[in-house]
Amino acid sequence: MTTNGSSKNKKKWDEVLIDLFREHPEWNAPQFQRQLEVLLTKEKTPGLSAVQKKLPIIRQNYGGAEEEMDSPWSIAICANPKYVQYFPHGFIPLLLKEKRLRIETNLGPKDLTIQDAIWFVRLYPAVIEVVKNLFPDNDAQTWHGICSIASRQYAERELATKVTRNKVFDTKDLDYWLFIKEDPNCWKSLRDIAIEKLKQGRDLSYVQPESEPPKLETFTLFYDFVKEKIPSGLSNSEQLRPRYHSKKGGTNK
Repeated sequence: MTTNGSSKNKKKWDEVLIDLFREHPEWNAPQFQRQLEVLLTKEKTPGLSAVQKKLPIIRQNYGGAEEEMDSPWSIAICANPKYVQYFPHGFIPLLLKEKRLRIETNLGPKDLTIQDAIWFVRLYPAVIEVVKNLFPDNDAQTWHGICSIASRQYAERELATKVTRNKVFDTKDLDYWLFIKEDPNCWKSLRDIAIEKLKQGRDLSYVQPESEPPKLETFTLFYDFVKEKIPSGLSNSEQLRPRYHSKKGGTNK
């Protein structure tokens, strides 16, 4: 999230505090409280003492499983037995699009986290059904952006519940206004946010690539390595055929 916008944030103040903590873990309580005054309405802004009480809880609890869920998503995560149930193969292109849009635009934080990705996949079918009905004249990218903004409301609330050690993760208000009542004003607000953020391109000169592009010799070396491991005397089709062991210990061809 950006910390210099003029529009007021409508989320709960402890959720905004966690967003700020993820960006600026080195800040002290007065720094967080001053930034909350910028981001929140006067009625929602907590006093310094409230921030001082909440901040140690966040510092203590933000780690372990919560920190892992807040780490960047990649395709490899989809093959991890711990997360494979959350990512049907058909959603990988949509998640890659979400990752690209976050790099190229201001749709969300630059890193698509595991938590964000899980909620995006969970809510995408429900969101798309609503927005196609409400906004048939908008394009697919706008629909995607709305899903990104909507699903992140759930992801950030879940993270806030875990980090602040609240007993109940509750989304009844979001469920009612977005999916039961399908309130047009709520969805219009999300659409307006998505359109505005998709227009805001990032300065890609400041975006560092996550790694160097693979060189041709890298693939050649891997091919040579595999060739050395394949038993000699086999045809090409036999070399490529998977080999597995039966329960009796023999090898099936």
